[in-house]
Amino acid sequence: MDKRYYEYMDSMQWIEKSNSYKQKHPNCEICGQSNIPFSWVHCHHITYKNFMNETDKDLITLCKPCYSKVHSNNKEVKEKYAATILRIKKGGLFD
Repeated sequence: MDKRYYEYMDSMQWIEKSNSYKQKHPNCEICGQSNIPFSWVHCHHITYKNFMNETDKDLITLCKPCYSKVHSNNKEVKEKYAATILRIKKGGLFD
């Protein structure tokens, strides 16, 4: 990742956007876990094609366990969760 990525992820623009998305989608969009403390919900980029101008279709909320699996060093686990995210978002299950 380049410097621009890290600057944006620390910016008020991203913090406000991710907090807004987390308020609309407070549950984990993969496993459905609810009642997650707000600070433990991760707003995750599905794609960076609209980087710095994301829409809801570019983002997903994840609980800590699912976030860890999405960023797993285990290629099979990572691919499984990536496929699940794409299936969920394309199907509009959580819109």
